[in-house]
Amino acid sequence: PEGELTDVDLKLAAKSYTGKAITMRQTWSQEFQPDAGDDVRPSGLLFAPSGDATGKGDMLIVVGTTAGRGDAFGTTDGAPKRDFGPRSTDLEGFMTKIEADGGEFAGREKFDTQSNAFINTYSKRIRSQPG
Repeated sequence: PEGELTDVDLKLAAKSYTGKAITMRQTWSQEFQPDAGDDVRPSGLLFAPSGDATGKGDMLIVVGTTAGRGDAFGTTDGAPKRDFGPRSTDLEGFMTKIEADGGEFAGREKFDTQSNAFINTYSKRIRSQPG
């Protein structure tokens, strides 16, 4: 039946400390691209189960590098969400949380009264060090 794991899927699945298979409960596809179509280099993907039997709260954590900007790749600290400043060719790191049940961002935007801008809580930019 649809949604059940094959023998190959079970062999590739992570195991809990009790030996039980840990897998995502939904199958879906989602593409994330920087606003200007810049190169993205994903380097890690972690499935973080919440422990809820229904899968509510399960997340995917994606990390990598890009010179691009966009919702999935964080923004520079202190910059308003859509004001990304001058373009850079330096690769910077990013970390993004995604809801495992459908590919939506795991978090929201909150309003920062000091910068008078919306700040996202689902992705973080990791700035490269000059030099």
